[in-house]
Amino acid sequence: MGNIATCPNGHNFDSAIYGTCPYCPKNQTGEKTVLHQGNISDGNKEVGNVAKTIIVQGGNDNAGKTIPLQGERSQDNKTHGFVPQGTRIVTPGEESTTSNRRLVGFLVSYDLNPHGKSFNLFEGKNILGSDAVCDIVISTDPGVSAKHLTILYRGGLFRFKDEFSTNGTFINGEMKEEGTFVDKDLIKVGATRFFFLAIPPVMNP
Repeated sequence: MGNIATCPNGHNFDSAIYGTCPYCPKNQTGEKTVLHQGNISDGNKEVGNVAKTIIVQGGNDNAGKTIPLQGERSQDNKTHGFVPQGTRIVTPGEESTTSNRRLVGFLVSYDLNPHGKSFNLFEGKNILGSDAVCDIVISTDPGVSAKHLTILYRGGLFRFKDEFSTNGTFINGEMKEEGTFVDKDLIKVGATRFFFLAIPPVMNP
């Protein structure tokens, strides 16, 4: 607490980390661009003010790095550093959760893009939802819950489970809580539809 300073505009900041107030506008090279401000929601529940994340554009020792700004922890005592619209910032040293997982299938939607938009499915667990931590992020459909659907590939089968979503998961027009996918099944979460496509066993031993 001894390093907390107050700038002329009344902003509190840690002077041991920042030489000048990071919240005040700057007119020189190296101005910091704030990518996320305010609250982050989990489904219909707000988790409160969270640590904000910036990317330093240049003219600074931290250029190119992702830096957490001062902020409060959420009610679950976790500091979130995510950007809206389903974009997740991967900080240096953080490995992708899919980097060592085999590609086993796809979800393809023509609702999100009229030309088609595909999402990879990997061996193990794949979580679909509106939360930026999900493997498949659908942030533009308000009918999709934060963590809506889990797809698990194991033992040559694709199993699915609705994660107590608000609006349910529909498979080929029928609401399902859990089950096993068959190639070319039609999945609907919120107002978004996907075709499920499995990689053939000859290509996916």
